[in-house]
Amino acid sequence: MNAPLRVAAEQSSGNVFADLGFPDAIELDAKVSLVVEIFRLLKARRLTAAESASLLKISATELCALKNYALDGISMERLLTFLAFLGQYVAICFKARRTSRGVRRIRVSKLSG
Repeated sequence: MNAPLRVAAEQSSGNVFADLGFPDAIELDAKVSLVVEIFRLLKARRLTAAESASLLKISATELCALKNYALDGISMERLLTFLAFLGQYVAICFKARRTSRGVRRIRVSKLSG
């Protein structure tokens, strides 16, 4: 019988892009969260790709790139605008960190109520 395989594991920082060493990890993590929400909302509406692109005021090619998380050249502002086109109330909030040792981050979350 073979011995169990042991694999070294490291706890995540909570941002896979930071863990992989991306220089713009904070922004990428926030952008991905926004894109996930955009496509969740589009799926809930059961729109075709053409209808989705029209609603977001982008080309079918841009929609496909967005769906594949090709985020170079797309700003946070534009992603937030897409959420507004989808009828979402977009609020930007900020608060001081409790400690100076904390990891820098941008958190994207859905507000309730």
